[in-house]
Amino acid sequence: MKALGQLPDLIGRKMVGAEEVSTELVTGSWQRPVFANPNLPHGLVDKAVYSFCVLEQLHRSLRRPDVFARDADPWAKLLAGEKWTAAEPKVPAR
Repeated sequence: MKALGQLPDLIGRKMVGAEEVSTELVTGSWQRPVFANPNLPHGLVDKAVYSFCVLEQLHRSLRRPDVFARDADPWAKLLAGEKWTAAEPKVPAR
């Protein structure tokens, strides 16, 4: 979650060093594209690839109980009553 929170700052910058990212998330086949992009100077990270790596790790975590929404009410933003009636799509009967 920390790495996910840092993404907006990293994406907005021109260069990102390897010491500024969560290296423990960059495993397996992600290591080479993140840390060894031939178009970047040594020691810099491909921030676009790193972003996808972080998002994939989040996606994997959401499938397990590692990451969850705390105090989230799934019904909180649903319309009800008159607002639902006004927004309900009108579908003609056959």
